Amino acid sequence: ATVCQQDGGSVVGEVNEDGEMTGNKVAYVYTDGRTALYGKFIEGEIIEARLATLLSEENGQPHFELQPGSPVFTYDKSTSSCIAVNGLLPDPYETQRVYVADSRIKGAGEGLFAKIEAEPNTVMAFYNGVRITHQES
Repeated sequence: ATVCQQDGGSVVGEVNEDGEMTGNKVAYVYTDGRTALYGKFIEGEIIEARLATLLSEENGQPHFELQPGSPVFTYDKSTSSCIAVNGLLPDPYETQRVYVADSRIKGAGEGLFAKIEAEPNTVMAFYNGVRITHQES
């Protein structure tokens, strides 16, 4: 089964008896259709996954190749006081597409720059940001 996400990626894998993407053979596939995080998911949320490549799909069954030595990725939801617990763990999709460097605009500090050419409307990076409640706003 495949569940499309708002960011253009998708969660793929077997659906359990309750119709949920839950199990040890589920993956989040990024918008490029190849880069993936494959591993354990509960109700479509990453519990523990490793970097993989979607090689093919036959009869509705995706085939992944795990990257040797991949770090473990987990769902890392931001809060009002913490953007990410594992903030130094680079996102594999973003690493292929963007980098941070000093801006050429005087006084602007650092900026985010493309490593690759991309078509319009291509997702290049994800902004996690700080989440606040209605009471905090």
